[in-house]
Amino acid sequence: MGGALRALRGAGLRLGVCSNTASHALTAHLVTTHGLTAFFDPIVTSASTGRRKPDRRVFARFPEAWGLPAARLAMVGDDAAADVLGGAGTGMRTVWLSDGPGGGPGAERPPATAAVPDLPAAARILLAWAADPA
Repeated sequence: MGGALRALRGAGLRLGVCSNTASHALTAHLVTTHGLTAFFDPIVTSASTGRRKPDRRVFARFPEAWGLPAARLAMVGDDAAADVLGGAGTGMRTVWLSDGPGGGPGAERPPATAAVPDLPAAARILLAWAADPA
């Protein structure tokens, strides 16, 4: 995963964490403990927003933090309802990690912009979008 994160940051992409966790401190601690602080800013949690994904107000923190329109952002997530529908509802492109909750063989694909099996494949999609932001 570190190689994919370095490639994304090296391409000038900003990365953030969006989690439905009840403890913002725990999420920030995990990011720090795993040496990921340099990759992710902001860290947005249900605890910090008082809302849970797919509430659009959770996702709205990213365009606000980065000063970009939501249409220039992408949400990568493994939960079809919380991540894909929430990101799409905010106007973001979405990448569904199809092996996550609600995924697997025979799963109905949510209305994601792209569906991939893993994070390296998601990174390739994001890099392609960054090269051609149309």
